[in-house]
Amino acid sequence: MKSQPEFVLGFVGHRRLPDEEGLRPAIRACLEKYGREAALRGGRLNAYCSICYGADLLFAECAHELGIPVHLLLAKPLPTRLEDVPTDGISEDFKGPEGQPDRVADWRRALTIIRRAMAAENGGSWRVVSQASGDPGCYYDAGIMLVEGSDALLAVWDGAPARGVGGTGDSCAFAHATAKPVFVLSPLPAEAAAQALGLQPAFHSVHQVSTIQLLTRRKELETSQDLFTRLDTEAFSIGTAFRERLSRSTKFFFYATLLGAATSTIPWMMPLLVVIVIAKVGFTGAAWFIQRGNRRDRAQARWLELRFASEVARGLRAARDFTDPLHLPIGRHRPEWALFARTLALAIRREHPPRDWQVGRDEYVVEHLESQAKYFKSRQASATEECRRLRKLGSFAAQMSPCIVVAALLHMGVQRLPMGQWEFLRDNRVLFNHVLDFLSLSIPLTAGYLSSMRQGSSANRRSLHYGDLADRLAGLALRIRMIRTEAYARELIGESEAILTEEQLEWRLRESEGAA
Repeated sequence: MKSQPEFVLGFVGHRRLPDEEGLRPAIRACLEKYGREAALRGGRLNAYCSICYGADLLFAECAHELGIPVHLLLAKPLPTRLEDVPTDGISEDFKGPEGQPDRVADWRRALTIIRRAMAAENGGSWRVVSQASGDPGCYYDAGIMLVEGSDALLAVWDGAPARGVGGTGDSCAFAHATAKPVFVLSPLPAEAAAQALGLQPAFHSVHQVSTIQLLTRRKELETSQDLFTRLDTEAFSIGTAFRERLSRSTKFFFYATLLGAATSTIPWMMPLLVVIVIAKVGFTGAAWFIQRGNRRDRAQARWLELRFASEVARGLRAARDFTDPLHLPIGRHRPEWALFARTLALAIRREHPPRDWQVGRDEYVVEHLESQAKYFKSRQASATEECRRLRKLGSFAAQMSPCIVVAALLHMGVQRLPMGQWEFLRDNRVLFNHVLDFLSLSIPLTAGYLSSMRQGSSANRRSLHYGDLADRLAGLALRIRMIRTEAYARELIGESEAILTEEQLEWRLRESEGAA
């Protein structure tokens, strides 16, 4: 099935409501409007919420009624046994106050939602908050994690500050601070119904049209491996063409530089001078048109985008057993890529059924970390030689360019300006010729000097960076192989994915600087 961008609507709300069932129509109407907005953007709506009595249960049940995937975030672990009577873990939240009966009926409703998520009904999922800091801090952690994984937030909130750590007010304040769209429903059914009628749904504005196109361009029945192969092939093709055109334009500028230096320093005969000037203009014009074509086609931007997307796809496939589709490192490092990464991660989860965590760990180490370490070592070896060569060229250009410019100026002063007469002050034609000579010599040389310095600096950073990165990945691979618990394996794999994400971002930065 063709990929659809997966938009996520987070939800927070109060536990104690004056009329719980009276709020159901308003919550359902909001979900329908957000669903239509996601469809208008070519995507599908996902619901993301915690599970407790009150507003959470209403939201999850309405989402299931509408066929919307529900992703649960549990503030506490599940009970040791999923039974009807609240005992421990998250079910403790359904115990009644002292002297009052437990909320057994609400727990049974919650248990139905949890089991649906565990069965991945409609593509749903569940997770326990990753950085829980005890009770009541776990509720605050859950609220923050929920907001970070959402594109918009729907809240049933009375507008008052949170009554305790992790209340609805805390989540709404954090969402506002991070520029996530927040829509608030009143706990009172009549007011909530009126507010739902006026809802204008919106999602986080960081979504790039280009990343959505990468998803909607996905072919029918194209697996995630096929998508990675296609993106990698397209990136290689566009990148190769871009670098070849850039190299060709640089050569043309170099030829124009040589001809400019020749016309400034050698007394050519007029017919030959005309030919050289025409050739210089031709080389310069050809180089300009080549670079203009690169800019017009957005060749560099498309190359970087496709290469970045293919590396994201590679990482998501490798770490599919250990990463949470709603909390991927790439989404936190690069928010505009969160939609692409999330959609692809959810598709990969649907393609590949769960398996024993040790199998996934060993495959991750062999097919991802060790292969990436080998790649970085090979790049380090080639970059070291490239660095040595370009550093020499850059050093030579840095030392010789000012000398050549000064020598040319002295030459023009001696040969064309008779000492003591200063005829150029009275002869505009002579001054004009000298200005042209100076520009034809200094501008190309300055461009060559800056280009050499930039390339030399980039190569030097690569030669040092790749070796260090390969060593870090090799060390992580060794540690991950020795781990005997799933929780710590997840932590280390998350650490390695963060390292690789940082490398992708650094690579984009260096390539942007090196070819700008």
